[in-house]
Amino acid sequence: MLPEPKEKPRQAGLAGIPVKGWLGLLFTLAFMGIILYAVPPVRWFLLFSIPPGLIVGAILYILHRQRE
Repeated sequence: MLPEPKEKPRQAGLAGIPVKGWLGLLFTLAFMGIILYAVPPVRWFLLFSIPPGLIVGAILYILHRQRE
């Protein structure tokens, strides 16, 4: 019988790259820019999803402030 390895072997991918703070923001904005450029229908989805998102966010913000 072979002994079991103590650690799992690391796999290549973005899951192991820490993207916190400003680096995460930069990574997210760059990824969004690439997707918006590469997939034109996503532009319309983003355009039409911002107003409802702002409305829901404002409602949640107001409800949260009233509970405090």
